Amino acid sequence: MKALLAAEGGRFAARDMAEPQAAHGQLLVRIKASSISPRDLRLARRKAGFHPGADFAGVVEQAAGRSGPQPGDRVVGVIPGGGWSERIAVSPRAVGPVPDGMDLAEAAAIAGTGLTALYALERGGSLLGRKVLVTAANGGVGRLACQIAAAGGAHVAGWVRSEAGAALLSDSGITAIVGDSVSAAREAGPFAIVLDMVGGDTLTQASRMLAAGGRCIVVGNASGAPSTVDAAEIYMNRRELRGFALFPELEAKPAADGLPRLFALWERGAITVPDIARVSAATFSDPGQLPPGKCVLTFD
Repeated sequence: MKALLAAEGGRFAARDMAEPQAAHGQLLVRIKASSISPRDLRLARRKAGFHPGADFAGVVEQAAGRSGPQPGDRVVGVIPGGGWSERIAVSPRAVGPVPDGMDLAEAAAIAGTGLTALYALERGGSLLGRKVLVTAANGGVGRLACQIAAAGGAHVAGWVRSEAGAALLSDSGITAIVGDSVSAAREAGPFAIVLDMVGGDTLTQASRMLAAGGRCIVVGNASGAPSTVDAAEIYMNRRELRGFALFPELEAKPAADGLPRLFALWERGAITVPDIARVSAATFSDPGQLPPGKCVLTFD
């Protein structure tokens, strides 16, 4: 079978690989679409030979048993890597069903980002009636986190740096906060939950906007900068800082648990799929030539 692996200089090259053999308890899935994520491109730049592909969608060719997904079923999955290939052997714990009416490329586009947003918000506790702040709210995880939080009954503020970013948060129940820094959201707080992807001074400022007993869930550090927190503010106000990373989380809460809940939100119109660009796996090699926005590899 064909697979795309990292080559020198952060580029990618098609390689012939042995057909995967499903072990006992595994599914064999023919992949139709796989997301292109910043994580894939970042890891590929570091290590030639890396096999990217965390989010994939396809059709089951071999079942793991009489229960669970069966041949012909459409599934979407999230794994640490290997999804940029024509077939994959995978645990049923890593996949969920694709809803009727959803394109497989659309499913692959939001699987990993959606699970990150869903599980990270769950770290914050109940959403109903509470104030939630999401930083970098126009990003893949941020936009879905805003939508999921609003669907859960939260009062959601999404911080973005530009009006163009704010235009992506037109959903009902989401207040877009535009400003050069997250301090622009202060008047909308204090917040019971903060979801931060930026780190650096953004995390410093956002943590100060937590209500007493509030939780800040740290999902990333896009700024690459260190953060400073006031220990007295944290312990005197019973505030919490919690780290979140998807793949360690999946060891305790498998994708098979969260994906059906995520796509149930799509079925009721609570979350949406961003515009996606379909890129043929047969011709893709240079990430520098990818169009802007969310890109998904397709396997014919």
